[in-house]
Amino acid sequence: MPPRAQQLVEHQQLRPLLVRSDRAGTLHLAGHLLVLAATTACVFLARGSWWIGPAWVLDGVVLAHLFALQHETAHGTAFRSRQANRIVTTACGAALGIAPRLFRLEHIAHHSNTQDPERDPELIGVPRSIPAWLWFVAGGPFWRYQLSTLIPHALGRLAPGEEAWLPASTRPAIYREVRLMLAGWLAAIVVPLLFGSDLVLVLWIGPRVVGEPIMRIARLSEHAGRPQVPDLTVNTRTLDVPAPLRWLAWNMPYHAEHHAAPAVPFHALPRLRPLLAGTLAPPAGGYLAAQRDILGKRCMERAFNG
Repeated sequence: MPPRAQQLVEHQQLRPLLVRSDRAGTLHLAGHLLVLAATTACVFLARGSWWIGPAWVLDGVVLAHLFALQHETAHGTAFRSRQANRIVTTACGAALGIAPRLFRLEHIAHHSNTQDPERDPELIGVPRSIPAWLWFVAGGPFWRYQLSTLIPHALGRLAPGEEAWLPASTRPAIYREVRLMLAGWLAAIVVPLLFGSDLVLVLWIGPRVVGEPIMRIARLSEHAGRPQVPDLTVNTRTLDVPAPLRWLAWNMPYHAEHHAAPAVPFHALPRLRPLLAGTLAPPAGGYLAAQRDILGKRCMERAFNG
């Protein structure tokens, strides 16, 4: 049997790491929002020039990493206050187009069934070709998935496969949430256009689409190509990325540590890491190293299958 999370760290060592902090969460959030405000200002100043492209990329990367905050608040670990976690995860979901209630339930199923081909709703397989990898990184499957879930929910229906992990009691609230979000997005885009302003498209939609590939690379790096087994010591990658990027990702690159102890807040994951040294799979390098590993597995599979 694979080890259970509580067997990997002594309780007396783990307990102090479980303390949630409004101060740590607020300071990190303030920093993230300040950086986002600065990159958004760059986009505003770059309007009408060729600098808009680089500005969109820079701003898009910061904006896309709000998903890391949504992930942390979905766990309820970004802040000690439940209300703060609830408000922030809703705001992040609205900015990113990711329904927060749905994501939370999906993510619970992911942690309960990590790398299970039949039960992990967030399972990402190894892309079967370079074009498939490029399509994934560009965000094609992500946006297709968003449309294939949000539209049915707005119509009061489930998307295919959701019956297995989406309890019936939660579905009416999810449908209402999606309808409100879609109405809000429609108003946020259409109303300014009616008054002749394209600022929402320039400052939000453009960076949102352009920045998503960095998050697709991050998500692909976490599990794709790892053994599809329940053993949490081998089915997840920890990634060594530059400190500024790790900060922007709310320490999400410490992903194996996070799966070993999901209740540990983002700010304590660096302290958890040495406690699990020698227990988890060794760090896989950065995002580029993970992509080389994933694409290497693709080549090996093609060679093996003839």
